[in-house]
Amino acid sequence: MLLPYGFSDDHFPMPGTISISSETLKAIIRDVADSLSRYGLRHLVIVSGHAGHLGQISDITYRLNLSYPVQGLRIHNISPYNTVSIERLATVLEEDMFIHAEELETSIMLYLRPELVDMSKAVKEHPPFIPKGLTTPNFLEAIRIVTTSKFLGRDFKTGLCGDATLASREKGEKLFNILTEGLVEAVKHVTSE
Repeated sequence: MLLPYGFSDDHFPMPGTISISSETLKAIIRDVADSLSRYGLRHLVIVSGHAGHLGQISDITYRLNLSYPVQGLRIHNISPYNTVSIERLATVLEEDMFIHAEELETSIMLYLRPELVDMSKAVKEHPPFIPKGLTTPNFLEAIRIVTTSKFLGRDFKTGLCGDATLASREKGEKLFNILTEGLVEAVKHVTSE
């Protein structure tokens, strides 16, 4: 099942932002999990590429996993950004920070849907409150900042964090393959129990 919307309140007031509430996101996950648990399903893997709602997904998966019988449905919260180290992505990336709509995401879009990308509008934004250097600790600190105190729609000039001008289709293909391999391995690992 694909859910095309998520909790994106941190993107307001950027034009075009569509967000569902944290409560709605959790309710959808709970209702889907409750429905699937009736059929003896052992694992439900939730994959999200939107770091802005990983906390809400972690919260509901934790609560549901506590509520189901020990031998019942297990729910897993997996993201490309918690299955692949930032240092691995840094073997392809040239920018020194990434959070949103930057070299990584723009490159992947150039690979998957190039007709949706206008590179003449690509920009670079490096806010001073985001740590520089593509390391896992810096990325985790940046995620903490943009999900607790500095928000993409309010505290950034463009809503971008990183350098989209460095994006390319070739990088997108490499990054897509790295992230896909990481996700596949993570799914195999959590469902092998």
